[in-house]
Amino acid sequence: MSHVPLQFLATVFILVAGCGRREETAAEASLQRELGKAYFEEGRFQSAARAFQSVLVGSKATAQDLVNAAACEVAQADGDLDRAKELLHRAATLDPGQPAVPYLSGIIAQRREAWSDALL
Repeated sequence: MSHVPLQFLATVFILVAGCGRREETAAEASLQRELGKAYFEEGRFQSAARAFQSVLVGSKATAQDLVNAAACEVAQADGDLDRAKELLHRAATLDPGQPAVPYLSGIIAQRREAWSDALL
């Protein structure tokens, strides 16, 4: 199984503002996004995944939030690729033009050697 270069995954990590969990304020959700970004850039993918998960709990998670959480799964050697695909599907539903969705889907297909799945 090949390892995905960090610099390629980092390209999908452009964070957007918005609301997170119902219990969180917008400022707390923004802080979790920034923590997730910092953890990801440091290679602390599990910590990044936890930070983004706290944002996803709310019903107002953005497509970019979903992509960020999926990227965390893809970046981990033992990441949950099924969860990543589900998150990417949800992101594509919210924003059909989200460019990171086919990119990360292709990486997942490569890791699984499922070449027919490389296209959405």
